[in-house]
Amino acid sequence: MAHTKIERLTLTLVKSAVPFAFLILACGLIAVAQVKPDVQVRDPIDLSPSGSVEQGTIVTISALISNGNAAPVTQSFDVIFQLEDTAAGTARTLTSSEVQCLTMASSTDASHCTIPGLAAVGQDGSSITIRAQFNTANISPSTYNIIATSKFTDENSKNDSGQAPITITQRFPNVLVLGEFALSPSSPREGDVLTVDFTIENDRLADINVPFDVSLAIRKRVGDDQFNEFTTLSPPSLSCPDCKNIRLLSGERKIIEAQVASVLIDPGDYQMRILVDPNGVIPNEVSTKDNILTFDFVLGQPLRNLSFGGVRVSPQAARPGQLFALNFTINNSSFASVQNVEISTLLRTVPQGSAAALVVPVKFTCSASSDSFVTGTDITPCTLVQRVGPEQGLDLQLQFDSTGLSFGNYEWVIKLDPNNLIQETDEDDNTLTAVVTLADQNPQAARGPELHPVSLDLAPSSPVVRGQKVVVSSTIKNSGNQDAQNFKVVFSVRREDSGQNQGYQTISTKTIEILKLGLSMDVKTTLDTSTLDPGLYSIKIEIISTDQAELDANNNSLIAFFTVVASP
Repeated sequence: MAHTKIERLTLTLVKSAVPFAFLILACGLIAVAQVKPDVQVRDPIDLSPSGSVEQGTIVTISALISNGNAAPVTQSFDVIFQLEDTAAGTARTLTSSEVQCLTMASSTDASHCTIPGLAAVGQDGSSITIRAQFNTANISPSTYNIIATSKFTDENSKNDSGQAPITITQRFPNVLVLGEFALSPSSPREGDVLTVDFTIENDRLADINVPFDVSLAIRKRVGDDQFNEFTTLSPPSLSCPDCKNIRLLSGERKIIEAQVASVLIDPGDYQMRILVDPNGVIPNEVSTKDNILTFDFVLGQPLRNLSFGGVRVSPQAARPGQLFALNFTINNSSFASVQNVEISTLLRTVPQGSAAALVVPVKFTCSASSDSFVTGTDITPCTLVQRVGPEQGLDLQLQFDSTGLSFGNYEWVIKLDPNNLIQETDEDDNTLTAVVTLADQNPQAARGPELHPVSLDLAPSSPVVRGQKVVVSSTIKNSGNQDAQNFKVVFSVRREDSGQNQGYQTISTKTIEILKLGLSMDVKTTLDTSTLDPGLYSIKIEIISTDQAELDANNNSLIAFFTVVASP
């Protein structure tokens, strides 16, 4: 009986040992499961740019991939990218034409990033940041989520993805005027051709296929922060072929050069406005606030050029005690009037051998002034109160009484603007010298021709569009007491802009066989401006006597100014 009890007890123990062994095995399996890798994608992922982007923008996706457990990832796995339309609630995997992995791209699909493995958590190599580029060019405007998903299989799938929102908007153009510009010359004067260089840019992703224009306008300052209304420039004041029918691709810049003929603008303080698309033809432009650029500039007074013309001494020879008169014209060959011109004059002996010329004190009378003045060591200029208009002349007369003078030859010297108060393009034609003779008997007057141009006209008048042919005409008069024979008429041109003066270049030379005394004749030539750069020029007519000595060779030239502008 006792044996039987022991057997039952043993049987009971054996039956109880079976589930205990399974319990030990199950605990071991649980311990193994706890050390499996856990691949995680940090949420949210990063986008650059983020928020709202224009269709066609390249967006950089950055995602942190890490291992959250102590067991390493020993096999490679892919990370893919999806696009979820939040409005429709649908998602799709982006293709290689839409997204390109920049970090370890898959050899079979460039839209996948292939990660070779990850170290255990807390060790170097347990995480990696992958980057990809998302091209939104073919993505319809809407609101989306971009999702990065790990394809590694583990037991925790809740942290396999990270996402970020993005809004894709329709592509619109935007053209702007950059703040960089150049004005040449930097300190312009009336008569200069102002060259303005500036840059416009389409800084958005949509092409501008509709032709648009750029306008330039100026307004004059009339007080502190007060201006007149803007006046839009147009030909012939403005030449800007690049300002018309402009098209700009996405991101394209265009440098525009405009030329303004300041001969039609009064000197003063100005503001210039550059306006892109003044007619508003660019559709759906993002902003028109950056379509405008304004800057200030000062247009200075033009350079003048004064010269003598129509000089006659009467008489050229006489007995002491007679009154000598000098008639002449002050020509203003410039675009601006000249006020308060000064002249000085003196009488000096003609040097004989080694004897120097001596100034002879004589009282002169100027027809333009009520005051007489005396030459000597202290010469008081005669101030002309009259205004000499642009491209005009002023007739004057100087007189002196020869009483008390010795017999002999004298030089009568007259200077325009002796104190250099007027800025001129040519100071060399400001001095006139005439010879008078005092004898013990009335001498025979000198004989000879006296040639001088009395006019110089241009057709068309300034400004001239480059490429036009300009007819230059002049009237020449013989005011002497003999016929003029075999003399030349030379037409020449030179650039007058600051720093550009390189001397006169001959246009044409004409030989005149005869011009009878007291008569006038017209001469003409044609100037082809196609070889002239835009700018300010002077044209000169000069008479050269080769076979005869003139009574006065100081008045044989005349100058006129004109401006060449580029073709509109």
